[in-house]
Amino acid sequence: MFSKAKTKFDILLLQMLLLFASSFSNASDIKFERYSIPNLGKISIPSNMELQEGKYKEVSKDFFEIINAETDLGLSLDNRYVFQQKGLNSFNKNGFKTYARIITHTTLGDYSEYSSLRDPYILTSFERNQLSQQLHTQTTQSLAKINIKIIHWYGINPVKINDQNALEISYLRQLGDNPYVAVRTYYFENNDREHLVTVSYRLRDEKVWKPLFIKSLKSLEITKK
Repeated sequence: MFSKAKTKFDILLLQMLLLFASSFSNASDIKFERYSIPNLGKISIPSNMELQEGKYKEVSKDFFEIINAETDLGLSLDNRYVFQQKGLNSFNKNGFKTYARIITHTTLGDYSEYSSLRDPYILTSFERNQLSQQLHTQTTQSLAKINIKIIHWYGINPVKINDQNALEISYLRQLGDNPYVAVRTYYFENNDREHLVTVSYRLRDEKVWKPLFIKSLKSLEITKK
């Protein structure tokens, strides 16, 4: 179970490195738009973000393929959706003043291959520490290949997102000498598929993005299988 989680977790972490972005707005002024994500469900995204598409998506895909070749992890773009700060798709200069991402990724499997969304993750302290150490080591080694270092590893914890059971993996990273980026990935099992939902933002912009991302996560409705 967790070996697949680790692999997909690394996929999303690497995909989030591709480019930087977006414009500021007061959090209190931001509205949310509801999106239906194929093979996942629905989520509300703040209006100062956009779904990655067009030429920017193609550029990101090229970067992704380079990263895939350098890391040799066999990454996949299937069932992956990226929401980014508004302005990147049009290459607006204001779109490069900060960095924020909400990324979803679904892996399809066989019936009953995964647990139910209703099933809580029950881990002993030893099991949680072991899994956290394994993920930490794997993530550190993978990201180091593309000049990203882990500044602080917060670990892994069972959580509930909108009454759906998940494992939360969180840490602080840095690409070269760029600003720190806070990352949280949520792993869900859903009968014949597994889902990863990752949110990330520059730490210095936390007051802008953190409250918006909390609302987005609370809005997540995964279609039960």
